[in-house]
Amino acid sequence: EKIYFHCGFFGTSYQRQSLKKLGFRFWQLLDAKRYKSLRAGEIIAIKLSSERLNPTAQLCKMIRSAFVKQPVANPFRKIYLTREHVKSGRKVVNELELITLLKSNGFQVVIPGRLNVMAQARLFNESKFIISPHGASLANLAFCEPGVKVIELFNQHDRSTWSPLYSKISKACGLNLTSLAPQQIEGEGESHHRSNFYTDLNAIQAIIES
Repeated sequence: EKIYFHCGFFGTSYQRQSLKKLGFRFWQLLDAKRYKSLRAGEIIAIKLSSERLNPTAQLCKMIRSAFVKQPVANPFRKIYLTREHVKSGRKVVNELELITLLKSNGFQVVIPGRLNVMAQARLFNESKFIISPHGASLANLAFCEPGVKVIELFNQHDRSTWSPLYSKISKACGLNLTSLAPQQIEGEGESHHRSNFYTDLNAIQAIIES
């Protein structure tokens, strides 16, 4: 039988939903915290350190085909991914002004965590323009069609310590990603990965108009 043996934290809803979509049933999911070892005729191991940080166009296409059975020919949505509900910080302080600006340009506000995996895959596949603070929701860029425009909002000017994962996904999937530095850090203290920040509305408007 086919078994998924997970070494690490396991049990989030998106993990279970994704594995179910890939053909695994509940009893086929084994948590390494409970099962310390197993005997198998064949083992397929994933090199997370290399594969995860270096996605290829082939991998993006495979992920998209597994979760999006009927991809759109002409993406039409313009979406903004808010982090207002996230407790871990990196929120846009002037988000109300940002949302007002974006809604006047035809954007809809989305809380990705309230959607299941399939709904997120469909949403991103239907989107032609995506704006979001840096965060895990941008892993869904793998579901996008080539040519989609993306603005990734950062809370630090120096991003040398940040993982370039989402820019690599964008490159592999043929997306047009722009990274936007913060206009100001909340409190004007020393910034860190979880700092809240003010984003540059004028710069966003200029990118939209272009």
